[in-house]
Amino acid sequence: MIADQFIELMHHEIDGANSPDASARLQAYLASNPEARRLYEELASMSNLLQEVKPVEPPAYLPHVIMNRLPASRYTSRSATNWLAGSREWLATNFSPKYAFAFAGGAMIGIVMYALLAHPALQSPSEDLSKLSGTMIQRETIENFKTIQTLEISGHGVSGKIDLKNTENIVAAELALDSAQPIEVTISFNEKHLGFKSLTMLDEAVSSEAILIPGAAQLTHAGRRRYAVVLMKKDPAAVMLEFKIVGAGEVLYEKSAVISP
Repeated sequence: MIADQFIELMHHEIDGANSPDASARLQAYLASNPEARRLYEELASMSNLLQEVKPVEPPAYLPHVIMNRLPASRYTSRSATNWLAGSREWLATNFSPKYAFAFAGGAMIGIVMYALLAHPALQSPSEDLSKLSGTMIQRETIENFKTIQTLEISGHGVSGKIDLKNTENIVAAELALDSAQPIEVTISFNEKHLGFKSLTMLDEAVSSEAILIPGAAQLTHAGRRRYAVVLMKKDPAAVMLEFKIVGAGEVLYEKSAVISP
């Protein structure tokens, strides 16, 4: 068994952080312990391998993908439960009658502030749900947007439809696809007029992976599933979306649609 202090010295030696005395102590230990020598050589080899890995800048859309994969209701309910449990515990263990008036006063101030902030006349008229991203966008919000155009998909091993939706700030494409074999779906857009916001799977029971590249979002699909792609408008100009579906190296569907401002 290798003592923790020598394992720590190994890491420091590899990082070049050991003092001369510490290095000499470690080398003497390695010379007398074959197991420790093997571990040190493995750690040094791994460090050299990692040094050859080139750093890659994460894409700007990565936070959207991560947030879209998190179940919002799971964390919301847990937070509320923990807050209520903490309040009950504090009242049971720390509450003292002499603080009753202060507690009541604080509660009244909180109620008054909530009533004022919740009043419709005091809320900012510029904020709307379309400015939220990730798990903060409710699934029902996208589905309830008005459909302005529907593209039907039929034949060639894939069927379904694409509902195009338009608001003042966003353009959304809701895809309902059905295919027996895996297919690759690409949604292309002009980054001068549109910016990617989110890709949401509307069926909670299934999962899929999306690949985002400049000017396009790609996903691999199989079976019967529904997706929503949300894009933010950068200007009030008309925009065009291009949809392409490929299966087994063959283009199964290709269509473009222009959405007026």
